[in-house]
Amino acid sequence: MRDGVLEAGGYPVEFPVSSLGEVTMRPTAMLYRNLAAMDVEEALRAHPLDGAVLLMGCDKTTPALVIGAASVDLPTIGVSGGPQLRGIYRGQIIGSGTNIISMSEQLRAGEVTLEEFHAAEAGMNRSAGRCVTMGTASTAASLVEAMGLGLPQNAAIPATDARRNLLARMSGAWAGDLAQASLVSSTRFIELNAAVWSNNTVRVMARIISCATFDLAAATLSVGVVKRRAP
Repeated sequence: MRDGVLEAGGYPVEFPVSSLGEVTMRPTAMLYRNLAAMDVEEALRAHPLDGAVLLMGCDKTTPALVIGAASVDLPTIGVSGGPQLRGIYRGQIIGSGTNIISMSEQLRAGEVTLEEFHAAEAGMNRSAGRCVTMGTASTAASLVEAMGLGLPQNAAIPATDARRNLLARMSGAWAGDLAQASLVSSTRFIELNAAVWSNNTVRVMARIISCATFDLAAATLSVGVVKRRAP
């Protein structure tokens, strides 16, 4: 990412914002998504920045970062961390969350042992990345791509795939170009209309199985904020 920004003539500066840990926050990370959006908005607004690259992952951080950045209206691009490698347990493909949830019920019923449950859990989470299943994290990443906030394949390339590094570098270069051209989010999205949004919705729904309307509404809200701020 940094190399791409430098290649475009920019100077990359990294800064942290609230991290919504899916498995560590109680009762759920979803309650803190608005807090993360506010953190992003104020960090971007308070510092002398010409553009932003949003490093996002799950179904909480992706809408939070997009909403926060959209409120500031800087040249912005989103980059997903990418999905995990698919899980494997005893030769069978297992997905993030779904299989472990069912196996937890089997554990309660005494149908599997604790050792078997831990083995399946280890087989499910065998690489870095967000949830690999076609759930809400994939929905949010797909919508970012469909909106034009991310480069093609941003939602699909696995986190550990070498193409992810190339995409990050290209995204950094694109962010630098957007900043130099002062192409803010409102300029890029002011022409969005109902037909365009309908097409994007179809593209997202065609890619995934679940209809994660919560994420769709959140990302739509971010563009709504942009359009209200546009001249």
